[in-house]
Amino acid sequence: MSKWTAEAQAKSLKYGAYISLISGVYFTIMLISKWLELAGKDVGEWPSILMVLVALLFVGVVTRMSTGSHKLAGGWREMFGIYYDEFTRETSRKANARAFVGLIIVLIPGVLIGENLEAAHIGSYVTVSTYSLTLIVVGTLVWSLSVLWEMRDQGDDDNG
Repeated sequence: MSKWTAEAQAKSLKYGAYISLISGVYFTIMLISKWLELAGKDVGEWPSILMVLVALLFVGVVTRMSTGSHKLAGGWREMFGIYYDEFTRETSRKANARAFVGLIIVLIPGVLIGENLEAAHIGSYVTVSTYSLTLIVVGTLVWSLSVLWEMRDQGDDDNG
């Protein structure tokens, strides 16, 4: 097994946060589009155009990460978030905890008003689809922004 340096671990976590943030933006556009559709607003093709642009950004960032000398090479450790560097491990742990709290904050109102949606005046906007998208958006955005916030003092890496 190759040596995975602390710098490569931090860079891997940071790029994972960028990918998660882009995914969160994509699902946010999808969620807002569904809410506007449920409200009867006609926004034309703008949500689709924005989603294509964000998808292209996603492909661009992944391509940039995959080429050149980014030295991520953590293999399965990157996929599972197993970090040996103390700072990277703590950053990942804090982001996971914050995302968990964010999801709990979204789930509690779902439990409290879930059976009385019609009486809550938001029943027409809360469907299984929009609620699931809300969970995805909150989880991805809170996790990625937490990682990027914790790593803000790490400085910019030499490739972006």
